[in-house]
Amino acid sequence: ELAARRAPGGELVLLISRGEALEQRAWAVNMLSNLHELRLANYVVLRDDRAACASLLRMAAAFSGDLGGEVGCAWCKPSCLRALHLRPGERRALNDLWLLRWWLASELLRLRLASVLVLDMDVHVAASPFPLLRAPPLSRAALIFERDRGPQRGAGLNAGCVWLSRESAAPGGPTHGL
Repeated sequence: ELAARRAPGGELVLLISRGEALEQRAWAVNMLSNLHELRLANYVVLRDDRAACASLLRMAAAFSGDLGGEVGCAWCKPSCLRALHLRPGERRALNDLWLLRWWLASELLRLRLASVLVLDMDVHVAASPFPLLRAPPLSRAALIFERDRGPQRGAGLNAGCVWLSRESAAPGGPTHGL
């Protein structure tokens, strides 16, 4: 529900923020400030629990008072993950939030509610990515991602910046089964 409300134009940025260490807090506040400067409010930050969301709102207000009211934050407890048929780890871990992020992205695509831009908190956004993603040649792409280690053999995908187009998620479309 929050994700659908935060994506009135059909585009949503999904972020994960975990932990209260200074480095993690700095990444979160930097990303939120970055999005605020670009006037991008169509994002949801996934955190471990309600207290972690409250902490994020306090951090945003403390470091940049004008962010407090616009931060979209959601959480999911391990029991919720199990109800979604996801397999949470023994302890709440970053992997649980990754599972939640990909589940939410797939649901938004399946329901065709939004195209999804998945970003890690250590990404810097210099301009709104949406005009670029909507224009050729990128507008023809169903999925955009980056390689993790370059072109050498065995290189994997880096999920720190992934674009999933809802137009391609129609039954039989390129990202339908994703």
